[in-house]
Amino acid sequence: MASEIMRQRLEAERACDARIEEAQKKAAETLDTFGVTEKRLILNRFHAAAVQNNFLVNIDDAIDRTGVQLIGVIPEDPEIAFRMPQGQLPGKKSAARAALERITRRIEGENVPLRLR
Repeated sequence: MASEIMRQRLEAERACDARIEEAQKKAAETLDTFGVTEKRLILNRFHAAAVQNNFLVNIDDAIDRTGVQLIGVIPEDPEIAFRMPQGQLPGKKSAARAALERITRRIEGENVPLRLR
């Protein structure tokens, strides 16, 4: 039973990896088509527990797979799903809002340390 579960998990991981690689290629091709030369990586909906339990790739793997400089990590935040469609930012105490503000400051040229919380 345990070996069957492991086999299914490995198959799911391979399928996920293939989808990730295809999406990365498509994104790179699209950016190249539009002449974008400065590419930066933003990890969205990051969930530390899912990474720790090996359900999602870790940050280092994401950087290695894309070969793109990381500019920010936006943590999973259900408040985003409710507020952003209405054009509102999450509340001031939201970790996602803080991450978005740090990314904005980096894009504007400010030297802001990368923080994960």
